Amino acid sequence: MSALESLHSLTERRHPTVMEILLLLRKLERKGFDIIFCWVPGHVGILGNEQAARSMSDHMQQPVCYHDLKASILRYIHSVWQETWDQQVINKLHYIHPSITHWAAVPIRRPDDRLTRLRIGHTRLTHRHLLLGENPPHVDVSNMFNNAHARGFRKPKESAEVRKTFLKRLGRNFQNA
Repeated sequence: MSALESLHSLTERRHPTVMEILLLLRKLERKGFDIIFCWVPGHVGILGNEQAARSMSDHMQQPVCYHDLKASILRYIHSVWQETWDQQVINKLHYIHPSITHWAAVPIRRPDDRLTRLRIGHTRLTHRHLLLGENPPHVDVSNMFNNAHARGFRKPKESAEVRKTFLKRLGRNFQNA
């Protein structure tokens, strides 16, 4: 987040440096100063740039504030967690969600639950054995329900084709039995 956005943001107002700047702005406004901020895409040719750079380097001598330290630690923890998750590529959950970032849920729980179950292969056919710890049932329809890579659950357009194929194969299996 840029410095100007931090000064304008309500969530960043707890940051000590932002608070210090805002207090200084209020003091200057009370004394009659009219301060206008302007974002400039580069530093070349701006009078006082050296003074601003020195001021920034002096500011960097201050101890690290709690919010910056917390954010840095959280970034480190997430990077270690992501590295660990990246090593688990032979995992159905990793296939459907390769990043540890937040997974936005559908506002209605039932469709969200159904989508997640389809993605990871938890269908009615497999649900019982997962709950009871039994051996998985044998399904001889291209291993459709036990396969996390089932194409039909990725694109709705393909779902109809998968269903037709499933019914055709199911019909053949019944005829062969």
